Amino acid sequence: MRGQFVTSLSSEQQNIAERPLGKLCVTACAGSGKTRTAVHRLVHMRELMGNNRGRIALLSYSNVAVETFQRDYRALVRDRRLGMQGSRVDIATLDSFFTTHVLGPHAHRTMNAARASYLISGGEPFLKGFTFNGNGFPMSVTELKVSLGGGTPSYYATYKGTKVPVSYAEGNGLAVRLGKTGAYTHDLGRFWVHRTLLDQPFVLKALAHRYPHIIIDEAQDIGSCHQAILELLNVAGTHISLIGDANQGIYEFADADGTYLKAYHSQAGVDAQELTRNFRSVPAIVKVANALTGRADEHDRASPKTLNGAYFTSLKKGGEEDLRKKFISMLSEANISPNQATIVCRGNEGVKVWRGDLPSQGQGATAIFAEASLKRDQAGDYNAAFNLVVRGFLRLLSNPPKDLANRLQRPGTDALAAKIRRKLWGFTRAQDGLPSAALAAATDWHSHLVPSVKAVLSWLESEAELTPVTTVGQMLAKTKLKSAALMPAGEVPSEGTDIRVETVHGVKGESIPAVMYVANKAQVEELIAGPKTEIGRIGYVAVTRAQDLFVLAIPDKEIGNLRADLVARGFVEKS
Repeated sequence: MRGQFVTSLSSEQQNIAERPLGKLCVTACAGSGKTRTAVHRLVHMRELMGNNRGRIALLSYSNVAVETFQRDYRALVRDRRLGMQGSRVDIATLDSFFTTHVLGPHAHRTMNAARASYLISGGEPFLKGFTFNGNGFPMSVTELKVSLGGGTPSYYATYKGTKVPVSYAEGNGLAVRLGKTGAYTHDLGRFWVHRTLLDQPFVLKALAHRYPHIIIDEAQDIGSCHQAILELLNVAGTHISLIGDANQGIYEFADADGTYLKAYHSQAGVDAQELTRNFRSVPAIVKVANALTGRADEHDRASPKTLNGAYFTSLKKGGEEDLRKKFISMLSEANISPNQATIVCRGNEGVKVWRGDLPSQGQGATAIFAEASLKRDQAGDYNAAFNLVVRGFLRLLSNPPKDLANRLQRPGTDALAAKIRRKLWGFTRAQDGLPSAALAAATDWHSHLVPSVKAVLSWLESEAELTPVTTVGQMLAKTKLKSAALMPAGEVPSEGTDIRVETVHGVKGESIPAVMYVANKAQVEELIAGPKTEIGRIGYVAVTRAQDLFVLAIPDKEIGNLRADLVARGFVEKS
């Protein structure tokens, strides 16, 4: 008898979970239970494979998704009592999967490197010698992007949101020169995976043999590099299954716009299926989503008695605080706590306005440590603070190992890196290490910082044989620090009263009780036009994150021109 996990599937989800082994492509609407369906599909495939020693990989694009898959898969395997069969499954991000099986053990041969390949963080001092001409001025190799459209590499950078072409000779030359050191960026890592599989066909053959089936979640996010890699595996015999929503392809800047998912869905020999029931949103929001996409997806939820649905309202110039109060009032009508709601913007500039972020302070290593203090104390992001601390100390070391940043950011590496990591984490967590952002920057904060950093540098020299630069004092100067605190008093809100602020990209994949999308005229026009462009798809993603309440905030002077089109698509005006 099947347990509670299977009985909770809809008939549509169960049909997909129990398809025969083979190539499968599932296009799904927002809120349709893609995660649940993918996990059940994985278990059913493992049952169908029986004692076959081949493995199945379920790959996604975020660590949060991977953790959710792993948790749900473990629970379902216990329910099904799969035993050893259930262990022949790997759940990971695409990049970590290919790092484990290709980049780590094999790519150094193709890269002509004398050592195993490693990921750079961007703060390594040796990278100063790895630049290219981007838009008329030098840019770091960490800004170099690669596309593998048609399997052939082309290079570019992004400057102020616009793609800037980089010549093949310069881009490829820089990638190869960096590769000879064993180093790679996230983008160039995918390039090296593809090249390694071409250059070392025995690696491709072994990978396809070990993984006869690979499932890709959020397949609308597959860019040209991952597509080229998957096509090699497909030819080598791996059955690829995709599940995603092409209308949520919002990484066009990274060559990921849902095109591959749509093309695969109509490819010969692929079992094409759909998920068309939205379990996330109230009927009024599903109605708007259908009007935007031209789909006819069904809602599963009933409308609550409290305020719910999709609304639009005006934002006057300089009226952010008034709009925030209006949104909080609507949350109260909807019986939703402010800390369950999110304000979303198209880009980071809008986020900074709504968060009230302050201009950066300091320069050089001092600026890095100042940003680390803010990440820890203002944003509560200890991981980001630690990564900045690593960058800050690397700036202050003379010729540190090129792969040190990578080793420090990967648990389970060598003993020395683990020892240094503990030391730097201690510095990051403790305010007698990394000073409090509530201290006056140019005086108290800086006077605490300098001796704390010098103490860690002394430890690194004695315990890890890492030599500080001779200009530590100059590099920790108080230049461009202000007399006020890095984070003014009252910046940390009372628990439970603050509204989260994020980019739309930052909430992708989430279900949120209430969402307010702050958009300009062009963004609203593209939302109205539907998910034909990246900006239109970003608006669609914002709408479909909301469970009960969605609010679209529009510049006051534009609302008259946009009102009729918004009402026609199911939005209700909130004065």
